[in-house]
Amino acid sequence: FGSLEFSHEHLSKEIGVSLANRIKEKSGFEKRYICLEDEDIFDVANRSIKENNLEQDIEETELIIVVCEHTKNHIPPPSAFLMENFNLKNKMVIDLNRGCSGFCEAIVIANNFFSSGHQNKVAIITAENYSKYFKRSNRSLSPIFSDCVTFSFLESGKSANSLYDCGSFYEYKDDLRFNLMNSELHMNGPGLISFVKSQVIPSIKSLLNDVPNHTKLDYCLAHQGSKLIIETLRNELDLSTEVCPFTAQKIGNTNSSSIPISLKKVLKDNRNANSLNCLLSGFGVGLSYCNIFLELEV
Repeated sequence: FGSLEFSHEHLSKEIGVSLANRIKEKSGFEKRYICLEDEDIFDVANRSIKENNLEQDIEETELIIVVCEHTKNHIPPPSAFLMENFNLKNKMVIDLNRGCSGFCEAIVIANNFFSSGHQNKVAIITAENYSKYFKRSNRSLSPIFSDCVTFSFLESGKSANSLYDCGSFYEYKDDLRFNLMNSELHMNGPGLISFVKSQVIPSIKSLLNDVPNHTKLDYCLAHQGSKLIIETLRNELDLSTEVCPFTAQKIGNTNSSSIPISLKKVLKDNRNANSLNCLLSGFGVGLSYCNIFLELEV
């Protein structure tokens, strides 16, 4: 995460106690983590690689997918700043500028590479730095977003169930945008909720209808846009809090990192399981969604 803990108390000083409390009630976010003024998400990523000894894991992968909307320059892409210290000879690197649906889309790409028989190990790196696009006094965005990077390492396994559905709806592109003219991020919160109800949930229902009979859904891990969004999904899909958890109250909306963070918690809680049937749902900026049902080997 970004190095600065942005607590509810800090937020209240920036936007006022009453408003901060009202937003917290709907969003469910008690704190966020953002980058310092002289820090960006690439600094956080490179520090994380060293602190967690990830160099060998990255070196052993054959495909690296970087999901990131932040970059120092328009050219080169974000991967150049994340992977500059690695020897990438004979490796494919893919940059996805896709926001909150990006992690799920990266899994679809990885799964297709596995199916070809040419790659056995894939790394997915999610890295977002939204705090660079708004002021801490921004009443719409400051209460929501955290800066975060995750590293997910996948290996091909046995043949298992895997279904997905993706969609992009560019008529809604202005619902979440960063305007170069005024250097400020804009988000239409109600528009995103409407998008979830009109597009994402019908896609999930259709996908679950295609799942083989008697297959138990262990988890529905959706993008942690807010507590309200997760509750909407639960109610519409008739799922329990255990199956469809809200996991982000202590960390905020981490964009494309929210699903891998939820996955880490689920895997930690199910160490003795052989496999888990998971529905992963990523949606947001674009607007776009990617829903995946997969049997995940633990």
